[in-house]
Amino acid sequence: MYIGSAPKSVRVRFEGLSSIRHTAFFPILALMLGGWKLQYGFLTVKSDHEAKELEERLKSRYAEFHGSLPALVKK
Repeated sequence: MYIGSAPKSVRVRFEGLSSIRHTAFFPILALMLGGWKLQYGFLTVKSDHEAKELEERLKSRYAEFHGSLPALVKK
């Protein structure tokens, strides 16, 4: 699961993810209540430009594999 970039900090991003206002909260909660374990990692980049390029590459690879982007990502 890709949860996007962290404009302020990774800590702030994961605090947001653990909030009921985040769109991924309830699907993740359901998986965890079903016994799944959440493992996560992150990449550090040197600039906003590099982050945007990486995000576009990830979206492109996802769309190639799945045929389209997820509904909440489509523009």
